[in-house]
Amino acid sequence: MQHIDPPNSDPQKILDQLIEGMIRSGATHLHIEPYEAGCRARVRLNGALETVASLSQSVASQVAHRVKAMAQMDLTGRVPEDGYFVAHFASDQADRPPASVAFFVSATPLVHGEKLGIFRAPLNESEPAIDDILHDHQLAAYVQALSRGQGLILVAGPTGSGKAALLYHGMRMLPRLRGGDIPMATVEWVMRGRLEGATRIVVSSQHGITFGSAMKRLAEQGAK
Repeated sequence: MQHIDPPNSDPQKILDQLIEGMIRSGATHLHIEPYEAGCRARVRLNGALETVASLSQSVASQVAHRVKAMAQMDLTGRVPEDGYFVAHFASDQADRPPASVAFFVSATPLVHGEKLGIFRAPLNESEPAIDDILHDHQLAAYVQALSRGQGLILVAGPTGSGKAALLYHGMRMLPRLRGGDIPMATVEWVMRGRLEGATRIVVSSQHGITFGSAMKRLAEQGAK
C-alpha cells in the first residue's frame, strides 16, 4: 500500500483515502493512534502493521469524530466504546456489483486523544462451506459439542477465518442434532448471513442495547 500524505485537512477525504486504500490492499484492520507529537494511521496486512499516514492531532481528532458519527457512537470520547457502520465501494471490474463492507469500530480514550481500531467484515461474500473451515476431526468434535444439552463453544481466530460462518452453520444444525424445534437467539454487531428460525438482536449502544442487556433479556425470556 502506498503511503498517504494528506494534501489538506479535510477529514472526510482523508478517511475516504484510508478506508479505500485498506479495502483495495486487502488489509483487515485500520488503526488510528494518537500520541504526544501527532498521530499515525496503520493497517494490518498479512498479519503485519504498516504505517500509511501521519496526521496532526487536530486532523486525527476530526477523522475519529467522523468515524464515530458513522458508527453511531458517543462523540464525547470519554468512555471505551464499540460500534459499526456499513459502506459501499465501487468494484474495479465493470461486471461486478459494488461491494458492501461492514466496519467494526473500537474506540479507547488516551492521554493524547482517542485510539480507534477499525476492522473490516465483508457482507456480500458467499458463506464458506463448513468443510472449508474445519478438518474432519474438528467437524466431528464440533458436532459432538453441539449435540450436548448445555455448555459453551468458544470460536477464535483471525479476521476472515470463518468464525461467524461456523457459528451460523452450527445453529442451522441444532434442530436436527437436538431433535426438533428449539428456541435459538443471537446477539450480533451486524447480521452477516441468513439464519432461519432464530431470534436475532443487533447491538446498538445508541439505543441502549448492549451484549449484557441483550443476554439478560434473553435469559429472562427463556431463550437457549
